[in-house]
Amino acid sequence: MRHRKPFAPGSARRLPYTAHEPGTLLNVAIYPYVPRPAQFEAVLRQAWRQQCPEVELHFVDYDCYHQDPPAGLDVFVFDTLFLESFALAGFLMPLDEGLLEPAADFMPYALAGCRLGPRLYALPYLGCADVIFHRASDAALASVRTLDQLFDQLGEHPRPTQVQPAEGEGLLIDLTGRTTDACLYLQGWSSLHPGRRPAPLPCHDALDHRTLEKLQLLTRMAGAAHASFDDGGSQRLRWFVQGGGRALVNVTETLCSMPASLVDRLDFQAMPQAAATPLPPLYVDGVAVRPGADGRQRDLALRLAHLMCSSEVMLRSMLPHRPGAQPQYLLPVRRSVLRDLMPLSAPYARMAERFPLDAPQCFRIDGGAREWVDSSASAIRLALLNVCPEFPVHDGMFDDSEPMPADKSRPANLFRRK
Repeated sequence: MRHRKPFAPGSARRLPYTAHEPGTLLNVAIYPYVPRPAQFEAVLRQAWRQQCPEVELHFVDYDCYHQDPPAGLDVFVFDTLFLESFALAGFLMPLDEGLLEPAADFMPYALAGCRLGPRLYALPYLGCADVIFHRASDAALASVRTLDQLFDQLGEHPRPTQVQPAEGEGLLIDLTGRTTDACLYLQGWSSLHPGRRPAPLPCHDALDHRTLEKLQLLTRMAGAAHASFDDGGSQRLRWFVQGGGRALVNVTETLCSMPASLVDRLDFQAMPQAAATPLPPLYVDGVAVRPGADGRQRDLALRLAHLMCSSEVMLRSMLPHRPGAQPQYLLPVRRSVLRDLMPLSAPYARMAERFPLDAPQCFRIDGGAREWVDSSASAIRLALLNVCPEFPVHDGMFDDSEPMPADKSRPANLFRRK
């Protein structure tokens, strides 16, 4: 859920590409919204050195929520909610099905997220699921499947103008992200209209009021001040760890930033939808090759893309990086990786239970995704947050032009996308 603004001039950012002779260097961008991106880089660099020690990997800062893939990139990871837009714009090289080796090891929803029609435009890299965390002892929340059911449990927040939640009271959620809210809207609409997608994407003044009313329940449970709190320092997570709130909405990898003693006492399930659905769609991040290269440079890029998605590289990237550390708790898209992680950590076993990975669909937005977010997301955000007369919300409260922090891996950034 997802969209970012540019870095300010002079910020500590790696160059988007570096000049080189073809066949001597590859510019590669991993997915930056993971708890430990340095681990992904280190594992990939080591694996690549064993295959092609003469070819350097230059890691690039690329954020698909902020911009289209620059021409200097060779291989990059992006959220496939943009796949149709990127493919139609010519930013993605069509890939040979032989790169899916073996294809049966990939989850069907992840493969679907990387295809447009019959053509493969990316290799499945990571999954992502919005979840609701709660204490395992809270049996009443374990059966919640819709926003109405969640509201029956949590109710209207008694102090909507208070940012910090009381112990065991209310919902912790960040609704300041424009693309987060836009994606919530599309998922909410789809759950109310099973089997359909809004076509064309709705203009900012033609949004569905029933969908907005359902999603406003999130703000009513959290309190308007809390839901609109711009939490750049992951304060919500600290409050939850300290006992604040009854439930927290975030992504599975947030567990990596919680104490292991708390992880053992938590449960989670898919974030409730506006209406009952078998399972909400999951996000898919895919590895793509930028068109334009030929000869050896193209062959190297395809080889690197294949290696990035290999079961060995993905498993080592997700495992604890040192003794006593936790896994990254990212959602694998390969059956073999999930199978190897499940015995090591109880939350991975719960992921397999909560998300029968043959069942979900992938979440995608039609062509023109970025343009639609830019034109409609602010209106969706204001509609979701303006539920309390004592705490009116306006666009001036959110500076969407603020530079994106270099540390995208902070817990506050994993769910929220500006």
